[in-house]
Parts: sequence; structure tokens; C-alpha cells
Amino acid sequence: MPTPVPEPDPVEPTPAPWPSLSFTATSAPAGELPSASGYSAISAGNKHTCRLDGIGIAACWGDNSDGQTDVPSGLYTAISA
Repeated sequence: MPTPVPEPDPVEPTPAPWPSLSFTATSAPAGELPSASGYSAISAGNKHTCRLDGIGIAACWGDNSDGQTDVPSGLYTAISA
């Protein structure tokens, strides 16, 4: 008769360590207060943030090493950092 294989003990998963942050988080730049129309979307990237106001104007701030905060002029209906 085969020997039964014991069930493994349940183990709590170990959370992954928080990555080392080599940059400083900042608040939105001066003048980036919610407009009268409010915000319709906010999106965060690795080291930058973008927002879309209620009339479709986009703005981004933070790390711009790859041009990720350079927003082309125009009105938008969605935004993704």
C-alpha cells in the first residue's frame, strides 16, 4: 500500500519588500488647484502624474526625462500617465 503524502502546512505569503525610492515625491506645482469645473481624471505614472480637468485640459508634472510631462495642446476626453 502506498504511503500517503502529507499535506503541506499552510504558509502566509511574504509581502514583497518596498522598492528603494531614489526620487522625492512632490505636490502638484503651484497653480495646479482644481479648476471650477473640477477634475475628471487623475493618473499616476512611475515618477509623474497627469490630470484632466472637467473641460478637457490636461496637465502633467514630475519627472520629464522622457518627455512624459509634455502635454500636446488640445482638449482631451481621457488621460493615462
